[in-house]
Amino acid sequence: MEDSRKLGGLTFSKVWLAIFLLSLSIGPFSAAHSSVQVRAVPTHTLAPLAPTSVAVVSITPSNVSDSSLISGPVSYTVNVVNSSAINLFDVRLTYNYTVLHGASIDSSSNVLGSDAQVLYNCLDGVRPPGACDDRDGPGITHFGLFLLGNVSVTPPPTGVLFKITFNIVGPGFSQLHLVPGGSFGTVLLIGRLNVALRTQDGYFNNKMCGLLLCKPPVADFTFSPSLAVLGRTVTFNATRSRATNANAVIRSHFWTWGDEQNPSQSTENVTTHAFRSIGNFSVTLAVTDSYGISWSETLTVPVISVYIQLLVDRSRSNQDSGSFLGLW
Repeated sequence: MEDSRKLGGLTFSKVWLAIFLLSLSIGPFSAAHSSVQVRAVPTHTLAPLAPTSVAVVSITPSNVSDSSLISGPVSYTVNVVNSSAINLFDVRLTYNYTVLHGASIDSSSNVLGSDAQVLYNCLDGVRPPGACDDRDGPGITHFGLFLLGNVSVTPPPTGVLFKITFNIVGPGFSQLHLVPGGSFGTVLLIGRLNVALRTQDGYFNNKMCGLLLCKPPVADFTFSPSLAVLGRTVTFNATRSRATNANAVIRSHFWTWGDEQNPSQSTENVTTHAFRSIGNFSVTLAVTDSYGISWSETLTVPVISVYIQLLVDRSRSNQDSGSFLGLW
């Protein structure tokens, strides 16, 4: 009869099955010279990465700051640097919709070439110009291209993904935030493999903070544990965030969790959150200083299921130690 006692939600019958399979995989062992440890370790749900150095998706110029620019167009280029071969890119760019409105996208110089097909082409959630998804809207440009068939392109050391032109519609500060990774963010693909990347943001500003043009605050946070477990509390620490404008302080921390739960806002720089589903979630912290200038940072938080790892200690025998991993 199956032993119905539980170990972290597991029946002992499953544990002993794992031990049996372990014995088959590493051969007979003596109980006098071995021990079995049962401990839970996490399993990643991250998408696989292509073997590559880390690419950079960046915005040039890094900033346009001029108090006289209160209307008219302003243009930026979204580049890819140091990338391995790709056959798809998907970029989501967020900005302050009270300051900038998306006007046009020019992809004529894109690294995939003239045969590239449109995946997304969405300015401020408007249809047309093209395909949007249900997370697009005002203050978001979403653009992506792909190549059909088993075809890929290795971009030059610095290549163009697309150029974007905005209309300046009001005074203020706007970060141009390239959301990295996750289900909402920017990705480069080769086949079904993600190319490892990081992002570098830019900004537009026509506002004065005292006698000087405003500068962005620093949004910086960490989370612990580094691999979140379904339903368990994760601590988010933003104590390294700081204001950079003269006599300014950080007034608020606004957290967007990337899941189905509502964002949260606080004057405190440490908070907690528990995720209700498994996956990779783009968590964004937006800090705002006493001049009303905001800056965001986004990190991908993996939320995982649990493995059971059974370790056989053979330190007192002539045989190597062994382990068996299983998902339960």
